[in-house]
Amino acid sequence: ADQGDPWAHHAFESLVNAMLAKQSVLIARYCFRKNAQPRMISLVPHKGHGDHASSMYMQYLPFFEDIREWSCASLVAPSNEQYVAVSVLVDSLNLDLSTDAADDRKLEPLRPEDTHNPSLGQFYRFLCQRAVSAASKLPSTGMENGVFQQPLALAERAQTGKVAEQLKAKFRLEKVEKLAGKTKRFWREAIAQKRKESMMGEVDTKRIKIDVMKKDEKEERVKGE
Repeated sequence: ADQGDPWAHHAFESLVNAMLAKQSVLIARYCFRKNAQPRMISLVPHKGHGDHASSMYMQYLPFFEDIREWSCASLVAPSNEQYVAVSVLVDSLNLDLSTDAADDRKLEPLRPEDTHNPSLGQFYRFLCQRAVSAASKLPSTGMENGVFQQPLALAERAQTGKVAEQLKAKFRLEKVEKLAGKTKRFWREAIAQKRKESMMGEVDTKRIKIDVMKKDEKEERVKGE
């Protein structure tokens, strides 16, 4: 509602409060322009906080004809060996917790709150060096490169566990080749093919047979008939 109009603002706020108290929504008809097809929508109330006014979220609702119930074939029940292989995969995805010697605190590798952007770190380090000495050059990559390297303990566990080999052995993964369909043939492809067959390398484009009849020849034939 327009906050400049106090009556409209108070009426809309009262409507939102009543809808929230009754845990209900509004069902309405919506047209995005004058001659557009109407759509059924629901208006979900949202209470504003602070300087933000209350509002309603609009959600399109499907008609009965829009509902499509697709029936999928039942999946094959996995075997116990397949369950074990997937369980090993999930265990290999867990990150080991290392202990900080300073305060005996558990640290998670690659934690977003503790992993800084290496590009920004190198930039700020170079900025500090340039502030001290104007002749300083761009420093080489240092400790920031450790962010892009896989932790050694995790790499060793992935190799010794042979998770990929177990998955390939327990699950038969076959690559399905896409059947090649009919392709269109263009003038440049026909000329290139004729050049390969010709010894001289020159191609007379008038001798290339095509299925399309020229418009002028078609008109002359119609006039002759």
